[in-house]
Amino acid sequence: MRKLLYRTKKGQVWIESVTYTLVVLALIGAVLFFVKPKLEEMQDKAVIDQTYDMLNYLDQNMNDAGQGAQGNVRTPEFTMKRGKIEIYFEDNTIIFTIDKVRIEYSEPGRNVKVGDVNILTIDRGKYNTIKMSIDYNNKYDLENDVGTEDKITITKASTLQKLSFKNYGKDAAIQSSTQCNPDPCVEDTILYTRIYCADTGTSDEAVENPNDDYCFTQDTRPNMKVKVI
Repeated sequence: MRKLLYRTKKGQVWIESVTYTLVVLALIGAVLFFVKPKLEEMQDKAVIDQTYDMLNYLDQNMNDAGQGAQGNVRTPEFTMKRGKIEIYFEDNTIIFTIDKVRIEYSEPGRNVKVGDVNILTIDRGKYNTIKMSIDYNNKYDLENDVGTEDKITITKASTLQKLSFKNYGKDAAIQSSTQCNPDPCVEDTILYTRIYCADTGTSDEAVENPNDDYCFTQDTRPNMKVKVI
C-alpha cells in the first residue's frame, strides 16, 4: 500500500513538473511572439539611422573635396552591413537602398527631404524598401575615375569600405557663335551654367572692336572623380 501511494505521489509530481514546464514555454513563446517583431523593427530603424548618418558623412567628404582647390582629395571609410549604394554618373546622384524593412521610415510613396538627403519608403506588403539619395546635379559633375561604366555599385560587407572623391576642377568656358554687342547674351535657366560676354580680340588693339565680343558658356560645377579604393 505504501509503495502504491509513493508511486502515485511521484507520478503526480512528474505530471505537475511537465505541466509547469509547458506553461512556462507557452508564456515564453507568447512573449517572443509579441516582442520579437518589435525588436526587429528597432533593429531596422537603427540600421536606417546609421545609414542616414553614413550618407551625411559621405556628403561632407564630397563637399570638402569639391569646395577646395583643384586636386583636393577625400577618402572616406565606412561600414555597410545591409543594403547597397549606387553612384549614378549620368544623374549625379548617390542612392542607398535597403530591402525587407519592417518599418515605415517615412510616409510610403512620398519623397521626404531631411537636410540634403531624400528619403522614400516603398510599400512592398509585409516588408518595405527604403531609398535614401543625395542629388549633386547642381553642385558637382560626377565622373567614374576607373572606367566608362555609368554606375558604381557597392554592396554590404563585414569589413571597412573606402571611396575616393577627387576634385578635377571646372571645365573651360566654351565660346558660342553668338555676338553680344550690342545685344546681351541670353540667360540660361540651368542653375550651374554661367553665360557671359567677353572680348575675343587681341589685347594690343588700340580701339575695342564690338565684332570681337562673343557669348561664352561655362559649367561652374567642379568635375568630381569617384572610385572605390
